[in-house]
Amino acid sequence: MVPAETKTDSKAEAKIEKIVDAARKLFHENGFEKTTMEEIARAVPMSKATLYTVFPNKEDILLTICESHCASMVKMMRSILEKTDSDFLPALQTTLKKFVGSVYEESSSVRTPDTLVYVSARIRSRAHHKFAEMKNVIQSFLDAALGEGEISKDTDTTLQTEVIATMLGAYLPPYDRTLAVPQEGRPDRKVFDTEVDTFLHLILNGLRGPKRK
Repeated sequence: MVPAETKTDSKAEAKIEKIVDAARKLFHENGFEKTTMEEIARAVPMSKATLYTVFPNKEDILLTICESHCASMVKMMRSILEKTDSDFLPALQTTLKKFVGSVYEESSSVRTPDTLVYVSARIRSRAHHKFAEMKNVIQSFLDAALGEGEISKDTDTTLQTEVIATMLGAYLPPYDRTLAVPQEGRPDRKVFDTEVDTFLHLILNGLRGPKRK
């Protein structure tokens, strides 16, 4: 027999998933700012009172979406690392490009780069463990590359991980980019991809050392 507590948890998770799916669709169609809690409740469907017992406001729904996305990105990054047994720097470059590209698509989907400006501190607070895991994966790539002689033997991989993580912030909402003329809002995807490729090529190739024979 399935414990009553497990059944209750499953129902609660299913309810949250339905709310998040309905909200995501409305955010995409109408934009975050124009979507109301009443519209979300109607789309689920459920009463607005019930919705408020699960989420106090739509910002909290957005935070849940972001947390879920962070978790999926950690899983993706670990999967690539586990499948890599050589050429760790190119694999890291591919991984980081997938990561920032997925954030671009996610913020495009919910149409809310501006909103993330004022909830970003809460996102970092609630998902700090996931961001820490991402940095651990990045350092694991660098440590493996160091062991294979792909990068200079005197590279401080802990410091380099912090530098990469910090600089990647320029390619996350609200896109405070430094490699091009500042633009308001989300950059064009072609421009975005070109900048990311340039950034990753510069920073990762700058680490290279003589490859072991």
